[in-house]
Amino acid sequence: MIDDKLLARLEKLSNLKIEDSKREEFKNQLEEIVGFVENLN
Repeated sequence: MIDDKLLARLEKLSNLKIEDSKREEFKNQLEEIVGFVENLN
């Protein structure tokens, strides 16, 4: 699950800044991506 703590780490590692208004949408999209990759295995 993508939570605020993990999202903050990803922002720091990727040197990105996600606007507060986009955080929930971004977390949902990341969860979909992770779920897709898990299905590939």
